[in-house]
Amino acid sequence: MGRLCHPYQLAAGSFFQALFVPYCGLGILTLDRYGAGKHQWNVTVAQVIRYAEVANIVIILYGFIVIFLKTAVLLQYQRIFVPVRNRTFYLTCILMGVNISYSVAFITSAFLQCIPRRKIWMPATPGHCANLGLLTLMSAIINTIFDFATFLLPLFTIWNLQMPPLRKLGVLSVFAFGLFGCVASLMRIPAALKTLHADDLTFHLAKEYGWSLGEVTSGLTCCFLPCLPKLCRHFTGRLKHYYSHKSSGLHSVERANSAALIPAGAKRQRAYFELGVLPHDAVAGQHPRKDEYSVDVRAVS
Repeated sequence: MGRLCHPYQLAAGSFFQALFVPYCGLGILTLDRYGAGKHQWNVTVAQVIRYAEVANIVIILYGFIVIFLKTAVLLQYQRIFVPVRNRTFYLTCILMGVNISYSVAFITSAFLQCIPRRKIWMPATPGHCANLGLLTLMSAIINTIFDFATFLLPLFTIWNLQMPPLRKLGVLSVFAFGLFGCVASLMRIPAALKTLHADDLTFHLAKEYGWSLGEVTSGLTCCFLPCLPKLCRHFTGRLKHYYSHKSSGLHSVERANSAALIPAGAKRQRAYFELGVLPHDAVAGQHPRKDEYSVDVRAVS
């Protein structure tokens, strides 16, 4: 697999997939058990407490996912479109640095949303908290800008490639999946605005989670879809090699079996002809006797 993708892209994508599973699992858990998507006054106090605790973990996981996912996408751009260190190469490096720096700041802010952390799910605990709505709103705005910049980055390079127009459109269609991620990031902004001064977090945060899940899924598609043709060719070549080797093995077995079915007399006769020794009066359809040949049969057989 290392030949199909950049090694660093493969590592970043692997970390992303390892985080994506618990991110989806915890989201489903909040929907199933803790009242996500319902109005807060229709949910029990125990559910609200558990929802606030799990929602904070989901927000932190989202920050880590953004680091690895967008780094993998930008590394893919470098591998495909930037064979030398030109302006596009340094632009992708700047975007990676901005993404990592902002995501680390976001993760730290989410982890230290309340001091002490127990106050996140137990509001009566003495301490102080940052505004969760402001944190998610800033995340939505910055990610939207970053997603559009990442989406537009390869389009000019693709359009200037020396290839037929239809093939250009085909390559552009692969990266067009990134547009869904941009739209999902954009739709997070109205959902985050509603959480800015609202107490109904179980209802509004669930909507924001849905759009963020769409953004992450679109990024996953953009990250690994360009590797799909190489992956198909890789496994197709392996299958062809396997079946050709298996077919040659079957032919060898058939030849061995056919050789085993030849009568002993025919084998001796073939040996005479291979040695260039012919009988004096060979009769078609009859096996020659020992005295009909000019050499001793035992020397051959």
